[in-house]
Amino acid sequence: MRPQERDDLLIRIDERTNNIWNVTEKQEKHLKNLNGKVAEAIIKAAENTKDIEGNRRSINLVWKVLIATGVISGLGGGTAGVIRLISG
Repeated sequence: MRPQERDDLLIRIDERTNNIWNVTEKQEKHLKNLNGKVAEAIIKAAENTKDIEGNRRSINLVWKVLIATGVISGLGGGTAGVIRLISG
């Protein structure tokens, strides 16, 4: 290999190395950003689950009160059975 060819090859290798380095840094920044978003989504999902459970308990309590007070005692047997299943 002639010295000029060797120098050209080393320059190309150096350019590729720099490009790989730059791409790797961009990917690391992007992954760090994504990890933050995933963590936020997990936290929001947990909060939503708590809200859903709280709402479900509230609805069940309302149904139990309505059944206990006789407000919905005039409903047909099938409907009352469904309400009992819903209310737990």
